[in-house]
Amino acid sequence: FLYVFVLLYFLSKISEEQKKIIEEYAKYNECKIVNIYDIESPAYYNTTPQEFIYLMNKASYVFTNSFHGTVFSILYHRKFTTFSRVLNEVRMNNRSITLLEKFDLLECLNGIKITEYDWNYVEDILKIESDKGIEYLRKEIERAVS
Repeated sequence: FLYVFVLLYFLSKISEEQKKIIEEYAKYNECKIVNIYDIESPAYYNTTPQEFIYLMNKASYVFTNSFHGTVFSILYHRKFTTFSRVLNEVRMNNRSITLLEKFDLLECLNGIKITEYDWNYVEDILKIESDKGIEYLRKEIERAVS
């Protein structure tokens, strides 16, 4: 991609309010909108895992309602907004909220983050959590083989 774009990764229909926020952001920042997994965007609808990773890594901003969209935004240091997702009147974003709280990024929920992201802090938390995960796996493997 030789142009600046915002990436949309939604697991459910985008509301009119969300659409307005996205369109205003894209217009103000002179960005193209790339909407993956939207049947009405055939160029991106069948995005492969490799293309998904590429798009997440190159987007200037990510709008999502997906836990995994939030995870990859954090891993690739993309500015992002995670919108709440509701299914049958039940909120489906507990994991996203927990993740955003852990990285002190809760203001990325349902709106454009105004302050700058502290990616050094994010990396510090990623290292701590990665170390915890590795230690947990090491103990479980030791337990399984003893």
